[in-house]
Amino acid sequence: MAHSRAAGSAALHTPTDLSADATSAVTEVLNPLVADAFALYVKTKNFHWHVTGPHFRDYHLLLDEQGDQIFAMTDMLAERVRKIGGNTLRSIGHITKLKRIVDNDDGGQQVVHRQHARSARRRVAPQRRGDDEPTRSFYRRDREAHLVSV
Repeated sequence: MAHSRAAGSAALHTPTDLSADATSAVTEVLNPLVADAFALYVKTKNFHWHVTGPHFRDYHLLLDEQGDQIFAMTDMLAERVRKIGGNTLRSIGHITKLKRIVDNDDGGQQVVHRQHARSARRRVAPQRRGDDEPTRSFYRRDREAHLVSV
């Protein structure tokens, strides 16, 4: 059983079939995805708060629902990191350091979703070849959600 322990942080003693190197590799892949999901959540809520026009109510409700789904995804990804014994994000600064979604306050939501999907594919692709089926499963669900919502 492998356990990951970062200096100065509480180790989570969780039984896993992953080696310490594999745990570290999965953590390094998932944490930027958690950061990207937080950034995507804030962007989605921004659009939710600022939508205008004749279809205001429909878009307002749609963006609220998408925001809830994105926020739930951040929790699933972060809990996966903790479940395998890794450490996940601890602050806004940490999110800012790891996120790959570019701030585009004037851009559209569809562009942001595509950007997150591309980032997820690049990061998780190496893990698809490994032995970490739960992480591959997250990738498949995330990809399917983006295909539906974009």
